[in-house]
Amino acid sequence: MTFSSYCKESNRSMHEGTSFVISNLILNLFWVITANIVLENRYSKLLTIVLEFSIISFVYFILLERLFPIFSIIKLLIGSFLVGFLIHYFHTDKPAFKIITVILILFATAISDVTLQAMLPKEQIISGEIFRNNGTFVYSVYLFLNFIFLTAVALSLRRYKRKNIGLLENRQWVLFLLFPLSQLLSIYIWLPSYLYISEKTPSHIIFMICADIIADIALLYMFYRTASNAELRARSEMLEDQIKSQESYYNQLVSTHTDIRRMRHDIDNHLYTIRALVDSGNTKDAVEYADKVIEEDHIHILFPDCRNTVAASYLEKKTEDLKKNGITLNADIHLPANLDISNPDLICIYGNILDNAAEACSGTENASIDLKTNYKQPYLTISCTNPAQNKADKKKRRFAGMDRGVGLTILDHLADQYDGELTAGMDQGVYHTSIILKTKEIANV
Repeated sequence: MTFSSYCKESNRSMHEGTSFVISNLILNLFWVITANIVLENRYSKLLTIVLEFSIISFVYFILLERLFPIFSIIKLLIGSFLVGFLIHYFHTDKPAFKIITVILILFATAISDVTLQAMLPKEQIISGEIFRNNGTFVYSVYLFLNFIFLTAVALSLRRYKRKNIGLLENRQWVLFLLFPLSQLLSIYIWLPSYLYISEKTPSHIIFMICADIIADIALLYMFYRTASNAELRARSEMLEDQIKSQESYYNQLVSTHTDIRRMRHDIDNHLYTIRALVDSGNTKDAVEYADKVIEEDHIHILFPDCRNTVAASYLEKKTEDLKKNGITLNADIHLPANLDISNPDLICIYGNILDNAAEACSGTENASIDLKTNYKQPYLTISCTNPAQNKADKKKRRFAGMDRGVGLTILDHLADQYDGELTAGMDQGVYHTSIILKTKEIANV
């Protein structure tokens, strides 16, 4: 019997019976549920699951399974394209993340296929005897393997999405996609050779599975580290702004200190003049002179209730920058001098919130940002509201090579770091951002 005949005979043996039909429908449902756990939906979750399940089941079971043998690259490519198209249409995440989701879902099923082959006698697989005599058991084991691997995929992708989405460049996504894609193609090209030609034992399959899984785990770890480095780069760029702001602030302090010394030098003369006017009965002139002195020597403080000099200097510089761009910052900042939150983290929070707000409200009429900070032991709350356009135009990225929205990812990390919470969303043309951080010690106010 030729290799092609073996494949056709095995295809007929495996693709018959109620167990085969039910197991395929359940597997399709597993795929759809995994995608809907990981990705955001364009329509309601229930409607999306029903439509995706119906289309995939029809095309896979009615068309592809009937037209192509079990080991067919054409079938794999058509099926992968179908799943990818449906996920792209019904879900709203970034294209690169949707593609990686499709590939890892199919890869999980491929690993399940290979694992099942290693568990079953090769001769009974080729003859189809094991499917005729123990079909229900075999397909149950196959579904269980898919459940385990797809659960791992769903949990890994959800964790990555929450922690690192937006931190990587497109070329890094492409490089990452090539690895599991090549594994997927290699498995489906190699598997029929193992069944019908190769003399290798199941132990070789187990070794290959372990090698693939370990390689993917290592790649995911490297991916995570790359995302972490990207976040550090974004933070360092914000810290450069902090340093410039502090330099400007301290220059202002030096100037203010010089003014105060001058005022102390002149104060005796002012008091002497006022006393002389009062003694001579020129009370009105004394009052006018005092008002003039007060007006000339008045020092305006933007954030009188912000006792953290680093935060105050950064916010003053940010206020000037926003004003240059036609945006008004209305700030009510109540911040103690000593808080168990590092200054770099505070700057990252203020910087990301204000940059996101400035980007959202640019181009709106009377663009303004309302920023509030309150500390009530042990919680620090920073909230921001600003007008925003419902449909965002294409704008320059804040950090080169990173997706827009990376600021919210950094804020989410900081909220987790301080056992807090981040909320952000649009409501009737107004964008709200709020972050709550829990301090570990009592602030020295």
